[in-house]
Amino acid sequence: MKITKLSTASYRKTGLGEFTMGRLGQVVLLTGRNGSGKTRLLDLINRWNSEDLDIEGLGPGVTRHKFLQGANVNWREKITLDSIGEKIRFAIAERNLKFNSSLIKKLENEMYECAFDSKSLPSVFSFIPRKTELTDPSEQGSAALVRSYNAITKTESAEVDRHVLPAIQSIQNRWWNATHPEISLPTDEKGEIIEEYDRLKRMIQDLAKIELDRTVDGELMLSGFPASLAKLSEGQRILLQFSVVLHAKGGSLDDSIILMDEPETRLHPQVLLEVVDRIVKSVPKGQVWIATHSVALLSHFDLDTIWLMEAGVARHAGSSPESVLASLLGNRESVARYGDFLGLSEALAANHFSFQCLLAPSVVGNRKEDRQIRQIANVLSGLAKGRLLKILDFGAGKGRCLAGIIEAYETIEEVRRKVSYFAFDKSNKDKIECERVLRSVYGDNIKRCYIGQHELDESRITGEIDVVLMCNVLHEIEPRYWEGLFSEDGIVTKQLNPSGFLLVVEDLEMRIGEGAHISGFHVLNTLDLFELFQVQESEKSLIFTAADPEGRLKAHLIPRSFLPRVFNGSVKRALVSVQESAKAKILVLRKRGGSPSYKDGKRHALWMSQIANAQIALDSFSESANRIG
Repeated sequence: MKITKLSTASYRKTGLGEFTMGRLGQVVLLTGRNGSGKTRLLDLINRWNSEDLDIEGLGPGVTRHKFLQGANVNWREKITLDSIGEKIRFAIAERNLKFNSSLIKKLENEMYECAFDSKSLPSVFSFIPRKTELTDPSEQGSAALVRSYNAITKTESAEVDRHVLPAIQSIQNRWWNATHPEISLPTDEKGEIIEEYDRLKRMIQDLAKIELDRTVDGELMLSGFPASLAKLSEGQRILLQFSVVLHAKGGSLDDSIILMDEPETRLHPQVLLEVVDRIVKSVPKGQVWIATHSVALLSHFDLDTIWLMEAGVARHAGSSPESVLASLLGNRESVARYGDFLGLSEALAANHFSFQCLLAPSVVGNRKEDRQIRQIANVLSGLAKGRLLKILDFGAGKGRCLAGIIEAYETIEEVRRKVSYFAFDKSNKDKIECERVLRSVYGDNIKRCYIGQHELDESRITGEIDVVLMCNVLHEIEPRYWEGLFSEDGIVTKQLNPSGFLLVVEDLEMRIGEGAHISGFHVLNTLDLFELFQVQESEKSLIFTAADPEGRLKAHLIPRSFLPRVFNGSVKRALVSVQESAKAKILVLRKRGGSPSYKDGKRHALWMSQIANAQIALDSFSESANRIG
């Protein structure tokens, strides 16, 4: 489980300011000066489903979740701040509490927005490694071993290093006794004890790569050595503690939310990275939140994971490492010296983007306040003019575009009246998520999600679509396939009715590089698309273009009649146009002078990649021609 959004706008108990965190991935890094609010934010997450609501009349044990559930409201679905007041009123009526404005206000101050990517209950717990010297259990009596086991199950227990090996010994002793033929236990209890030890063994093996065993005298063994003599690395000792804490809290390796406050304390940077990497890999469906001052740790993960805390407010800082360093190092001179030492800023951005260009594209989910989706909604609204639009989302992924379009309208009924949406993708990897979004609007009445060209060819929508939407898709398709897409019988063209349109939407300054295919990726701007579709001067006004104020996000609405014009020659001219445009931008950047920023470095890497990618694609056309010749 992951937290995808957190907003403190209606919550005052922690002393945090008002802010919203969105687009959260598997790792979230919080940094900033001492007292900036990092620990308070982690505490807020830790209390999500464990802290009782302090409201007279509710009684003990009523958390935010239980309160909202009491109103027959599914808390697992996204709770927006606008809807909290309404949900509170339902809950008050359900619990027969006296309705008054002061109670409403108090309850609103107890709620805060936290959206998850799953409907299961979150398993949240903190892990703070402090020491790596572990207490030997061999000289402790059975009562002391049990006390350690009980202590490590308590959230407030900070001395994990002192209790971890005795707790393992206690669990192992229980297992040994439960399996002894002369000890009689109820079958259920015996099975639970055996499962508890087996689960602990698996967890420690998976995380710390340590095998549990037992000497003939009953002493705990770690990877073939008695615990007192075990030769464990510092990282293994930390991971052993983490394994036992996770086991004691009943956590699952799959979808836990792990909170770590300054794990770099007393750890060598190399050990820190080893430990954090292993923990992140152990929760493939979960999430790790880390409050840290470690530059080594911050630079180890993608820059988009970094959030800077200042005066109780979190802001995304991934595109501005200079502000992060200023917060950690104190002044510009220190940052400059550090930058000189590491070659940070422009060089870091260029290197980071270039590295990403070796990776496959990732599928993006819907994000609140997604400017690209707003742009699409505005274009479609202008095109519809009061009629129902049939839209085919080509390369729909998780249904991000439909999810965003839903938010652009007042009600689901309005979406149904104005948009008939269909999804297509070549892979079924994200089909379940996409169909979930589709069902939330249209139910299960008709098929709306098509996987692979065969399903689309056999569909009833061929020739009936008003708009084929390609949002951040065209750049991922190899240029040698473009002619096949847009020919008269191409998979895109034949879906459209005679008066239909192709809507191409691209981010012209991609934040993340990708290796979509053998020649990388190709982002086409207006002039490049004119070359691709052989648009004459007199026809340019027929292509509707929408751009954000920065000119970075662009949408092009292209009439169906233009699509069959694409052929190998126009593809090559479009690629040459991409090269020329990238060269011109690089020259402007280099002539500008001054101190280059992180964004400059990323732009430089993007445009350099476009020159190289276009050349690789052009060379492939020449090689094909030679082979045919």
